Amino acid sequence: MTQSLLSERADRPAHTHQANVSAETTLGTEEFAALLAPLDPRGAIAVAVSGGADSMALTHLAAEWARRIGRRIAAVTVDHGLRAESAAEASRVHAWLAGAGIGHAVLRWEGEKPVSGIHAAARAARYRLIGAWCRANGIGDVLVAHHRDDQSETMLLRLARGSGATGLAAMAAISEREGVRLLRPLLSVPKARLMATLVARGQPWIEDPSNANPRFGRTRVRSALRGWGDAATGLATRARAFGLLRQEEEAAAAMLLQTATHDALGVCRMPLDALRADTRSAPRALAHVLRIVGGRDYAPEQTALQRLADWLLAGREGARSLHRCVVTSRKGEAAVRRELRELPRIAASVGREVPWDGRYAVCLEGAAPAVHYEVGPLRGEDWPILKRQFRGAADRAAALSLPALYGDGRLLAAPQLGLLDPSSTLRVSPLPGRTLAFRPFAVVSSPG
Repeated sequence: MTQSLLSERADRPAHTHQANVSAETTLGTEEFAALLAPLDPRGAIAVAVSGGADSMALTHLAAEWARRIGRRIAAVTVDHGLRAESAAEASRVHAWLAGAGIGHAVLRWEGEKPVSGIHAAARAARYRLIGAWCRANGIGDVLVAHHRDDQSETMLLRLARGSGATGLAAMAAISEREGVRLLRPLLSVPKARLMATLVARGQPWIEDPSNANPRFGRTRVRSALRGWGDAATGLATRARAFGLLRQEEEAAAAMLLQTATHDALGVCRMPLDALRADTRSAPRALAHVLRIVGGRDYAPEQTALQRLADWLLAGREGARSLHRCVVTSRKGEAAVRRELRELPRIAASVGREVPWDGRYAVCLEGAAPAVHYEVGPLRGEDWPILKRQFRGAADRAAALSLPALYGDGRLLAAPQLGLLDPSSTLRVSPLPGRTLAFRPFAVVSSPG
């Protein structure tokens, strides 16, 4: 195998990749440690690895760094099951990493796959599976291999969509999802250097053919950027400048959110006077509240969000809906509760913690034999059992959005509403990261 052609032989399942990297410098462990240090990795670390050049280089560099300082590290691959070759490729990655002495887990995206929006659905499933695996294994930080070329592509895509300054900040070096921190130490490193690093080590990688499919917008942007030269690099530099602006806005929103409360019924309340005191930060603070209360991974669309903020700031009373939330303005206060739609019903099994509605983690502890347990929203016909504890229609609507335990169709428990069952316990807790605490993550200035 030559160092300019990193590929599997024809009898192997991986796809070939031609790499002209002779003029590129490799990324060494010392430089990688300097890139990682500002991100302040804590405790055990996971690395998301697909088998592509970017994530394979990250995994090897991170493993060497971890061995040097005595840190526990593991690699995690998600097999999305979208291509016939995916299982064999995950096995190939496992064999490569086992040969390098790197612990590795393969997680599989089970169940039906959507017909449209497959990339977004796969990305959401990937983070959900990795987040759950990390929480189960006591890991709080996940390294992901987004690099400078990815940052330039993201910046150009958002320019094309007309994103504001916040969107043009592109990917942050530190973010949070599914209760874990996502750390991106390679945002200043071009892809060619990562490929060169693997070439120097004689480490093959796998190419996903969907990355070259012109049906996808990112693929078309990637092709366009190849002829941009230094201008493409400048996009990533501009993204960092916008990132500094985003950091300032996040800090201001964090101050504003200190005036908010989040009660046992899952309702968030904010005084309108606080929103009026900082009208510039109000939309960002509201976006965070809507994301948490609505159980969403992303903030609402900017135009709709600004309309909602303008309506609240104008002091009009009434109710509006956005992002699976109902927002009520009354007596100088904004109240945000979960809408009564798209609330899931899931089978419950003993001792297994699962996410529910993007808001809570639920776990059944103790169960009677031969009973079918289900966790779903409180049914309207069961409200009379509990209504004496609460006040009026607003409380009822909020209560009906909370998880309840049913056994063979009969209401057994609604822990947040004070209804408990002596034979079985449903433990309900906020999903990690699903709190009103808005932590502004630093824009890291990395060497390289």
